[in-house]
Amino acid sequence: MPLVIKKTRRKKPVSKKSVSLTTKEIIATPEKQFINIYERDQLVAAKTKLSWLIVGLLVLALVIFWFWSMKATIKKNSADNNLNEITAEITGIVKEFRGLVNNTKNAINQTNDEIATQESLEEIKNKVLTQIQINSESANWPQHSSELLGLALKYPTNWFKQEKRDSLALVSYHLSATSTPEVFATVTITKITDKKKDIKIIDLLEKPENYQKSAEEIFIDLASAEKYDLIAVSKNDISSILFVKNDINIYKIEIYSQNGKNIFEPVIGKILSTIDLL
Repeated sequence: MPLVIKKTRRKKPVSKKSVSLTTKEIIATPEKQFINIYERDQLVAAKTKLSWLIVGLLVLALVIFWFWSMKATIKKNSADNNLNEITAEITGIVKEFRGLVNNTKNAINQTNDEIATQESLEEIKNKVLTQIQINSESANWPQHSSELLGLALKYPTNWFKQEKRDSLALVSYHLSATSTPEVFATVTITKITDKKKDIKIIDLLEKPENYQKSAEEIFIDLASAEKYDLIAVSKNDISSILFVKNDINIYKIEIYSQNGKNIFEPVIGKILSTIDLL
């Protein structure tokens, strides 16, 4: 029986190079680390607040130094009267600024109703002032002619008119409003026919004892007008009556303004200056 020899496969030896690369790869793999980002955000926020605080203090110091240096410079030139006036003005401004700072706490303690009332009044005044500035040029006003009254005039674009048979009313607020505003003005012109032309002007006043004749010279369409001021009137109001004649009629012009003397007085004067008796 023949002898059979079995061949066995020899296992290939593992390469040292491959083993070495695997070890290097394992060594080069970094270990995972975790960072708390919220801690970093808090640190950045704290640094930002501190930076803004430092900047604010520096700006405040610069403003104080600027005021102090300006005041010191002006005082050195006290021989000049103009500079003395400027120094006084700056001192007054600084005092007002300090007063505003001192009154801040009191303002914060006010009730919501009081604050709302003040804001509404300021809003009304600002609107009125804005409208007056827009309509300060009478040349741009619309013109109104009335054959019944026998006159023509101009009035601001934001005013409203109401004409009846023998009278014309101009008001600074919308006539369809349900309530009268806090600040307003009215100009009412009434025609008195020639049948009453011989009546004395003083007799045309409803209560002459409540009025006093003004020494102010007023001309309407080159005709001299007699003005009577109401005696009992607030310093913030206007209440007066003017009488002007032409060859046919007498015109009674009633002027009233509530809480707006300084605001409406120039506008009323311009309205009167545009009146033409036809």
